[in-house]
Amino acid sequence: MPAEAKKRIEFIDLAKGLCIFLVVLAHVMSSFDLENYPLRDAMGMFRMPLYFFLSGLFFSTYENYRGFLKRKTNKLLIPFLAWYLLTVAIPVNIAALLGKNGYGGFQSLIDFIWPERIFYNGAIWFLWGLFIMNNIFYGIYLLSRRLSQKHMVALICLFSLLVGCAGYALFRPLRINLPANIDSAMTALPFFVAGYLFRRYTNLLQPNKYDKYNWLFVILFFAVVILLARYVNYRRNQYSADIFSLYAGGLLGTLGIILLSKILKKLPLLSYCGRYSIMILVIHVLVIKAVKPLILHFCSGTVSILLTLLVAFCVSALLIPVMKKFLPHITAQKDVIPINSHMGTGPIGQNVSTERKN
Repeated sequence: MPAEAKKRIEFIDLAKGLCIFLVVLAHVMSSFDLENYPLRDAMGMFRMPLYFFLSGLFFSTYENYRGFLKRKTNKLLIPFLAWYLLTVAIPVNIAALLGKNGYGGFQSLIDFIWPERIFYNGAIWFLWGLFIMNNIFYGIYLLSRRLSQKHMVALICLFSLLVGCAGYALFRPLRINLPANIDSAMTALPFFVAGYLFRRYTNLLQPNKYDKYNWLFVILFFAVVILLARYVNYRRNQYSADIFSLYAGGLLGTLGIILLSKILKKLPLLSYCGRYSIMILVIHVLVIKAVKPLILHFCSGTVSILLTLLVAFCVSALLIPVMKKFLPHITAQKDVIPINSHMGTGPIGQNVSTERKN
């Protein structure tokens, strides 16, 4: 196994930790029905693009599409379906059987597909969206791989931007929602592809001569993001930002977080949560709903919001060892579908590609 496959990139774990913290923050704020809070739109510009970019960094075609599909099914599709059943469909139907509500049945099984794509524990949509995105990009890669390197990169950029613009156009001006977040995946695809290209054609992941300017880049990038900031919602494929601001703000904010992480290198709790961010992703909404009423019993106002954020994030982190031990097959730690390959397949987000920058 290559040495690169054995060693994790610590600042990438920190970037993922910062990302999942922002996700928890956003859901805590929405649980308190806060429509406005400082930097809400600015953070929203790059919160999900950062995750897509980080996923694209470690895209690999593996030995063939069959091997690729097995891995993405193990790491994305099975965790999504398992947590959807465990935290959405099954509880709803049990409540219906107990007479607690009149909702359930087949519709509860397909809420993530049609019509509203709104369901309890909605944060897990990311796993489904990323599964779709990986497959779209695999198709683009296959179409372009026979070209020379220069033409291949140009075609990948062109196709990904066309797909992204088409996804954006479905919301504005067409106001059309595709089922199962396909439109969301289309709009966000350029961020995933940007990660793929940055890994192969830049020195972003390695120490380089530009690192001494990282603080300047971070300040500059975030200043631009604040200027461009508008409301965005990738899950619903709804945007107040124009398409240039959407992509420029998303990419600059993403690079700002990555460069900030490169400066800081490692923050133990955030880096740990970043390494196992899928576990925080699938459980934090449930934890927020559990701890919020308890905290509101003792305090209110801003203090209750901050305590809910702190407690929910820490409790989610404390559940990581439990989930690793008892739920490894539905948290992307162990494969359900056997993989017969010598290629390393580390935790989600740091699968090691066999492709290298030329």
